[in-house]
Amino acid sequence: MATNIEWDPTGRYVATSVTSVHEMENGFNIWSFTGKLLYKISKDHLHQFSWRPRTPSFLPAGKGEEISKNLEKYSKKYETEDQDAAAQLHEKGRHNREMMQQEWDSWIKQWKQLHEEEKLERQQLLINGEASDDEASSYEAELVEVLKKSCCYLGVRPRVVSQSVNYFFILLPIYMLTNTIIIISQ
Repeated sequence: MATNIEWDPTGRYVATSVTSVHEMENGFNIWSFTGKLLYKISKDHLHQFSWRPRTPSFLPAGKGEEISKNLEKYSKKYETEDQDAAAQLHEKGRHNREMMQQEWDSWIKQWKQLHEEEKLERQQLLINGEASDDEASSYEAELVEVLKKSCCYLGVRPRVVSQSVNYFFILLPIYMLTNTIIIISQ
């Protein structure tokens, strides 16, 4: 229901309102020029809805026409400035990605080094019979969807665990080829 309909000064929005003459559904709605409802505001005792008047142009009378005539020249100038700004942002993003890649590579290097250092201890555990091939084959695989494509390493916990080694890591890089990974669990 509407008692008033009023276009805004720019012609981009229209408002329908119900004033306080009526007892129910007082308030206003603001619509786009395409008919999409943008705002619906209920207001008790709304007496009047009006748009703020459009301010006059601050440009002198002939300046607006001059800008319209030379719009291509101005747009080319600002377009090159926009392209330069976009190139700087792209370079900054590339630098950030390189830094993240370097951090990732150093982390991988540390884990590979740790893996090599613990290799002898893992081999001793296997030789002493604490984990047999039968137990190692009882792991189940589960497919899990991930949101981001990334490189990750999976940790596997054996059935028989010594006091000193709780987990050992199987280094399985998954390099951004798919968005599905396999998680191995008991």
